[in-house]
Amino acid sequence: MASVTVASPIRAEPDADPIATLDPGIVPYLDLLKRGALPIATSSVQELRDGARAVRAGWRDKAPAMHEIVEDRFEGIRYRIYRPTAEERLPAVIFFHGGGWTLMDIDTHDPIARLIAAASGAAVLSLDYPLAPEAPFPAAPDACTRFVRFVAGEAERLRLVPGALALSGDSAGANLSVATCLLLRDREAPMVQA
Repeated sequence: MASVTVASPIRAEPDADPIATLDPGIVPYLDLLKRGALPIATSSVQELRDGARAVRAGWRDKAPAMHEIVEDRFEGIRYRIYRPTAEERLPAVIFFHGGGWTLMDIDTHDPIARLIAAASGAAVLSLDYPLAPEAPFPAAPDACTRFVRFVAGEAERLRLVPGALALSGDSAGANLSVATCLLLRDREAPMVQA
């Protein structure tokens, strides 16, 4: 996998506009939030989900192209495999999307999964884990843990390098990534390398 270098933090002047230091791609999203595009306190869960999808809809076109994207199901749950190259076997990164365990899905986070695949050279597997409130805790971490076991056990069939498995996530997905590693550790099933 490719290495990632983290630059030193940006230090803004005390009177500097904090928006000026952000990636320009996030500014339209912040503008939508300022205008009340996602009024969290007064919206239903479905309205918030629809709003989150609408806000992120334009991002999908800006994501890197993949050699292959396969969508399949695991225990009835959608997942995608993003393959950035034509290599027969790739190391795997399982990516769990963010969204407060409630709002988003593999469609809203498709560009992030593509970026991880392109930057790392690994196959990225993105699980549409069950969302609250329809699926209360511990449905999401349990599904993620079962999915990691499935990927590790099916590496050959999925055209992945056996034993080369990493977990990642965005926001709530990062929490699920850590929780999954801890659950696997506690169940004496260490199968994640990073």
